Amino acid sequence: MDKHRFNSATLKLKAQNRISVWAGDNSVVNNACLPKMPNPFCMIIKEDVYDILSVVGNVTDIYGFEIPFVLTGYFDKENLQFIIDDGLVHHNSESDRLEAVASNEMNKYASDFIKSAKVQENKVIAFGHTHPRVGGYYLNFSWGDIKGYIDAYEQNRNLFDNHNISMLACLITGGNFNFLFCNKEDTYRFDDVFVQKKNGDLIKLPAFGPDVSMVNNRQTKVR
Repeated sequence: MDKHRFNSATLKLKAQNRISVWAGDNSVVNNACLPKMPNPFCMIIKEDVYDILSVVGNVTDIYGFEIPFVLTGYFDKENLQFIIDDGLVHHNSESDRLEAVASNEMNKYASDFIKSAKVQENKVIAFGHTHPRVGGYYLNFSWGDIKGYIDAYEQNRNLFDNHNISMLACLITGGNFNFLFCNKEDTYRFDDVFVQKKNGDLIKLPAFGPDVSMVNNRQTKVR
């Protein structure tokens, strides 16, 4: 078996071993079983991007469909921070599909970003989507999600490796900003995710936790 296929198969086997509920591509990957990015690695989202992502999450909750997006930025090697400062959201409102499907505009945006990256820039790209509050497992990545990220990494691996681009994945659901770092070894979760305000302040965001609205409702009732 060649090295390319072996790596892909190994990554997918690791992901399959973390499935807690089996349902084909909709199988639930247990968040608790995902390996964690070591400290002090963290994810920082610029406020302008965060504001858009918050709107995207709200639209998903209201209308009940997944919305795909691509986020871009760079890796600060000195401080071990992944910085997200731009991106593209493009949902086909005429589509009757409930799952996230990347548009031609998004694919071109991602392809142009990857191909134009220079080694010294330490670029970052994140493929993401939202999950509506439907069913009991919307807070988790699905097997289909993880498999898709592995395939995307394998298909662009020469560019990622040779151009020094980091590939990430993002799931916005239940008020959580769930990010994964993807490489040829595994997929790792970020527990430290922040929004950076325009004045430079960092505010920590929920990640891989319970539904934010449910937690807030419980706190309100206790008071």
